[in-house]
Amino acid sequence: MDSETVKDWFESAFLQRRTKTAISFLRGGDPKTVLSYGELNQDSDRCVNFLVESGGEKGDRVVLFLNKSLLFVVAHLSLQKIGDIAVPLNPGFKPSEMAYLLGDADPKLILSDPEKASSRLEMPEKDYICRRNSEEYDEKSPQRRH
Repeated sequence: MDSETVKDWFESAFLQRRTKTAISFLRGGDPKTVLSYGELNQDSDRCVNFLVESGGEKGDRVVLFLNKSLLFVVAHLSLQKIGDIAVPLNPGFKPSEMAYLLGDADPKLILSDPEKASSRLEMPEKDYICRRNSEEYDEKSPQRRH
């Protein structure tokens, strides 16, 4: 991996395994959401484009204030592809804990569910991106692929 970037490595690995299952979210032991490496690569590339269009640059700290979900995985992978620093924060944190951690992380962007966006009152100078289509990457939604 001499001159190969992390993004190059992901692209190569995902293309080699494009039809194999990358992620399965289970509910009650049954797969509810299944994504191949090819689909995961496409979704993460779309997220990369969204992040870059939102002003994201290599080396930025980006808070992931999301529940455990496919969106979290896609967003984290996307941040790795563009060289950002993912700062995952537990949605269960108390407001005072969240204020401290947000201040300490000093993120450029915060990725959050719309219902969690009220946290922006504690740090109004930051940019907030709320997922607009909550069904698209939610593991509770119907299977993307069987």
